[in-house]
Amino acid sequence: MTSSEPGERRAAGEQVVREMFGETFLRKNMVVPAEGTGPGADMARLALEQCFGEIWSRPGLDRRGRSLVTLGGSWPWAISGRCAITSSALSPTV
Repeated sequence: MTSSEPGERRAAGEQVVREMFGETFLRKNMVVPAEGTGPGADMARLALEQCFGEIWSRPGLDRRGRSLVTLGGSWPWAISGRCAITSSALSPTV
């Protein structure tokens, strides 16, 4: 998609979510929260516009390929997080 208009990105994001998860999921978990206020609304709008509207609607990879890249890219974060927790790097300091 790569549009700079938030309305166009949101429409593209809604279409991607609709195709991946269905209309009910889209309305209940994305659209209704995005129309609210507060941090949850901000996150829902961000997900619709950026994650699904900008990134998941880009040409070049099909949904399967993009899903595999997303899953493959997440394991280093999980390992890094586990290492940080195990090494007490994330322990609160007094």
